[in-house]
Amino acid sequence: MTFASFILGILIASIPACCFNFLVGGNVRKLLLLNIFSWVGFWVGQLVASWRNWTFLKVGPIILGVDLLFAVVFIALGFWLTNFQPENKKRR
Repeated sequence: MTFASFILGILIASIPACCFNFLVGGNVRKLLLLNIFSWVGFWVGQLVASWRNWTFLKVGPIILGVDLLFAVVFIALGFWLTNFQPENKKRR
């Protein structure tokens, strides 16, 4: 995989994370976390697709269909993990 395809993969993986953050109204910290989850999911999807010889929406060396599916799953997982809100207990 070339350096250009690596940069293209990072840019493509950032699009769903930025769109999701825009839709839920997150802040910059959550945007950075969702982008990291998206990048990890994208490259895990690339590894799994290469290992299993899947070719769904292949664009050069990037297997776009599987990679975006994994990126969206990791974004949902990251949103769920970072959305923890502790319970407020009232003291008397």
